[in-house]
Amino acid sequence: MTPLTPGPLRWLYVDLNSYFASVEQQEDPRIAGQPVIVTPVESDYTSAIAVSYEAKARGVRNGMSVREAREICPGLHVRHARHDIYVDYSQRIIAEIDRHLPVSKVCSIDEAACLLVGRDAEIGRARTLGLAIQQGVLREIGASIRCSVGIAPSLLLAKMASDMQKPLGLTVLAAAQLPGPLLALPVSDIPGVGRRMAERLRRAGHDSMAALWALSPGRARALWGSIEGERVWYGLHGIDPAERPAPERQSIGHSVVLIPQQRTIEGARLAARGLLMRAASRLRQMNYRARQLGISLSLQPDGRAWRDCRFAPVNDTFALLRQFDTAWQGFDPALKDSGVRKAGIVLSRLLAPGHDQFDLFDPSHDPPDGRGEAASRAMDQINRKYGRDSLRIGQSSPALSQYSGAKIAFTRIPDPQDFT
Repeated sequence: MTPLTPGPLRWLYVDLNSYFASVEQQEDPRIAGQPVIVTPVESDYTSAIAVSYEAKARGVRNGMSVREAREICPGLHVRHARHDIYVDYSQRIIAEIDRHLPVSKVCSIDEAACLLVGRDAEIGRARTLGLAIQQGVLREIGASIRCSVGIAPSLLLAKMASDMQKPLGLTVLAAAQLPGPLLALPVSDIPGVGRRMAERLRRAGHDSMAALWALSPGRARALWGSIEGERVWYGLHGIDPAERPAPERQSIGHSVVLIPQQRTIEGARLAARGLLMRAASRLRQMNYRARQLGISLSLQPDGRAWRDCRFAPVNDTFALLRQFDTAWQGFDPALKDSGVRKAGIVLSRLLAPGHDQFDLFDPSHDPPDGRGEAASRAMDQINRKYGRDSLRIGQSSPALSQYSGAKIAFTRIPDPQDFT
């Protein structure tokens, strides 16, 4: 592990403030400066996934139901998430940041980090760059798109610094200051420390930043139960631990919360089938093949059903739909009387190009002849040219009319092609 020698400023971290809600305000000037929440579907029974600062000031929080948010915040504007728009804005924002300072890491849809080298690592110069990025985003992307900036010796500290003043704040955590500015923060402000980890630290008597700072790296590793604790300890002390190799992709999945009128077993089947076609297109874009398909249903009020099947490596939509039909028949017939709240599919046991493996002794696992894949790729080209779902196989689902293609998660930012 790296010797304990906190270095100079090394990272400038940009965090977009209330990103989804801010984009909606930018897109519709009538709601700029007004309370806004963004929801995954158009329903009063869903919850907020993004909250503008104006709504936060009135007590609205992420995860709050739309109904409750409306009650405590009269005049609240509710917008359905448009992930394709958020990806477009993100790419333009990254380009604007890169105009001032090369972007080293795109950490999520609303976060990016820049490595500070040479004179850029001096406090005055780093501050100037941070302010220039903030002003550039406001000027070139939009007055509603605000970002906070954190500058620090380690990536972990820079991310934490970007959270310390919002919106439109700029915080520098120099090595000589540590641990001073950190001591007033709860341990839950450390990236990756969720409710369960915070409770584990509390039970161990290390639920303050001062207590964590005083630990040894080995003790931190023992508390976390993995090397992640050691990595967090070094990051807090201003030292970047060694980079971990990126894991190989294990699966590709999509899910959708069904609109109320589609919460039937047939509505779920059509929605899951449509999700599979979109996942198959992603599979081909990434040049992977799948060997397993899983179908999940969330039943009302809190049940769950799952079916899966395995097959020879394939990325052919036609072949995958045949596997889907086989797997779907495995669901209990009694499900027809169930209300289905959510449907999802996952393609797993992925193989990268050049790693196809077929079972020579099982005739059901014959390699595909390529015609289905060629037809599938032709469909992809037509849909990219004329719009998503211009050409599809079979009946479409009304539940997917609100679905924006790939969803955005911290570990994956969709490509624009995922929405076409």
